Amino acid sequence: MRIGGTDWIPDFPTMESSYDEIASLRMGAESSEDRALLMFCRITRGQWFNDGNKRTALMTANHALINAGIGVFSISPSLKREFTTRLLHYYESNDDAPFRSWLKDNAIGRLPGGITSVESRRLELKRSGTATVDQNLPVYQTAMSMRAQTPAY
Repeated sequence: MRIGGTDWIPDFPTMESSYDEIASLRMGAESSEDRALLMFCRITRGQWFNDGNKRTALMTANHALINAGIGVFSISPSLKREFTTRLLHYYESNDDAPFRSWLKDNAIGRLPGGITSVESRRLELKRSGTATVDQNLPVYQTAMSMRAQTPAY
């Protein structure tokens, strides 16, 4: 297995090593945001899949960030080159702290007050005109009340 742009060769993942890595994610971060970024780092460097490791890591991180009401993980086109350079350095050094710090500052589009999937559906229904929404409640307050009534996934 080879990764373009670097001479670093990842260890061949096994079911056991992948499971251990996933289990360590639960204890390796203090906040939901840190956990999402740690997941992104570990999945990309772990090269658990034949193809699509960064895409899978991005979806995983986005799931965690959106579910926690934090925001969305994405890399601006203007930062793509710097992202790739920092990612390759992380691959070679296995020190994720500087990379996660950079990602925290540059790759998370924060949502004011957070948004949940329930709130997203509510906004879509509002746009389509098929639902009535209490106009007296701010979007954040409505999202929080709906979140309290919705089981966690």
